[in-house]
Amino acid sequence: MPRLRAWYWLPLCLLLGGCGKAPEPTEARPPERQVHVAVAAPQTTLTLQEPGGEPVFELRGRLRSAIQGQAARLEVLDAAARSLQAGYRATARAGRIRYLLGEQTVAFDRTVWIDAPERHADLETAQASYHFQKQQFSIPGLARVRFREYVLTAAQATAALDLRTVRCLQVTASGRGDGPQWSARAAGARVDGPQTLTLTRVTGELRQRDGVATFEAPRAVWSRQAAELRLDQGAVLRRGNLTVRATALTWRPADELVRTSGPTTLTQPGLTARGAAMQVDLATRRAVIRDLSASTADGQFTAASATIDATRTITARELRGTLRDGVTCRAPQAVYAADSGLLRLPAGGSAQQGGASVQAGQLTWQRGGQLTASGEVHLTDRGSEVRGSRLTAPADLSQATLSPVSAAGSGPRRWRLQASSGTWRRGGLVSLRAPSGRLWYEDQDITASADRASFQPATAVVTLESTVRASRAADGLRLRADRATWDAARGVLRATGDVQAEVRGMAVRNRSWTYYLGSQRPPAARQKESAGASANRPRVTGPGAPAAAGQPAAAASQAGPAGGDGATGQSDRPGAGGGPGPQTPGPAAEGDRPPERAVGDGG
Repeated sequence: MPRLRAWYWLPLCLLLGGCGKAPEPTEARPPERQVHVAVAAPQTTLTLQEPGGEPVFELRGRLRSAIQGQAARLEVLDAAARSLQAGYRATARAGRIRYLLGEQTVAFDRTVWIDAPERHADLETAQASYHFQKQQFSIPGLARVRFREYVLTAAQATAALDLRTVRCLQVTASGRGDGPQWSARAAGARVDGPQTLTLTRVTGELRQRDGVATFEAPRAVWSRQAAELRLDQGAVLRRGNLTVRATALTWRPADELVRTSGPTTLTQPGLTARGAAMQVDLATRRAVIRDLSASTADGQFTAASATIDATRTITARELRGTLRDGVTCRAPQAVYAADSGLLRLPAGGSAQQGGASVQAGQLTWQRGGQLTASGEVHLTDRGSEVRGSRLTAPADLSQATLSPVSAAGSGPRRWRLQASSGTWRRGGLVSLRAPSGRLWYEDQDITASADRASFQPATAVVTLESTVRASRAADGLRLRADRATWDAARGVLRATGDVQAEVRGMAVRNRSWTYYLGSQRPPAARQKESAGASANRPRVTGPGAPAAAGQPAAAASQAGPAGGDGATGQSDRPGAGGGPGPQTPGPAAEGDRPPERAVGDGG
């Protein structure tokens, strides 16, 4: 080894404490680090030890030293520092490493690079200082920290010797690797492990294969173990015209899905949806929501679960809704298109407005258009019931047209008519075209048909118009009239116009005629009818017809067998069948004889 020149020895003796006796210190100072020279040239190896003898760094590089008063400064150029502390595997490289004997820090500058292979991490900066007691680097300027899954760029930072923990301020973070990635800007960042990266006051982007979603949150956490980015404490995510607000949301690059927890709100133009939890596919902008509560331009909806796609179409399960026209609806399945304002209930459902209710195999509601129903359509309203195969109605369900149709009265006011088509109006008025069916009172019924019919629940009256036909096999009733009304509450059929009736073989022709089904009509009703009767007599023909004036009356036996159901047929005009002599049972004129059954089997 070449002999060292004399001027080298002075700084080395000062460093090694080997030349002369050092002056006594005038004040207390921290214990000095000991430096040992292993190789002098062209590279120098220095071992920096704690006072207790524990090694801290092994330094390699070109040694340069200087004396400043009573202090000695060590400089190593083009240096590499390898950690000798147990449990901390790391290497630091720098253009220069400086150490002032007795200080607690070592300065690294002129481009610093720190490598921590066990953490799959490295740090790059212009300058840094290492504190022995804290066992961490302090970086006052711009620093870049790279981990296997992400990169941090910070305005200033502190880092453990082997980068197991890192703290950053004014940081930009971004993911690494193939596939979807993320980037963020945050007020601060903390790396622990480095299994976990925590960002505070963060905004950023999720980069998908077909677009970019932006996010913001008070806090974001990247988990290496779960391979997911979690935003919490109130997160906002935006993709195109889609905005998701949630207590917390998680994004996984592997499946490009965003999952929320806690109360979640999804908004699109003209649509606001809330739920207990949500899953959003950012590639397709399709959201799956649990416990949906949606507000749209056409009304409010709730559902057990629903999906919302990029076209603002909601497909819901167990839906309930209130439309803007006041119509409420329920269905096991529903599809609503916000753009067109079309609501479909494909698996059956119901719609209600006021006291009216429509149930059908399929229902469709169109904004500003109409409500249509098909399949088995069932409409009820205030005592009336209408069934059909197809229904069309205004969107507010103020009226409806059904075809073909079956209409009926409910409860004790029973009747049922079949028709080719029918119209219902709010309040229960039902109009039928070409109706035919049965009219009930108690346990008896009449078969009837007409060109038109209508029913008003408020009066419980069915009106038959134009070519009215009625019949009843029990007493041989056959009726033809221009118009007839059926009082469902009393069991009374009243015919007007050109009336032609036949009961028990006895024929009546008149301008009005009343038929009582069931119990005998009350005397008060007969007196009221008699008070307004005209002097015109109807023409009565048949075996039970009364005799003409001055002629013998027909035999009583011609009336037919006694006993029966008590149905009666009465002319509403006086003198019907009146004349001298005994009267046979038949359509008798009111006032000509005491009240009794005119036609029937019961005496």
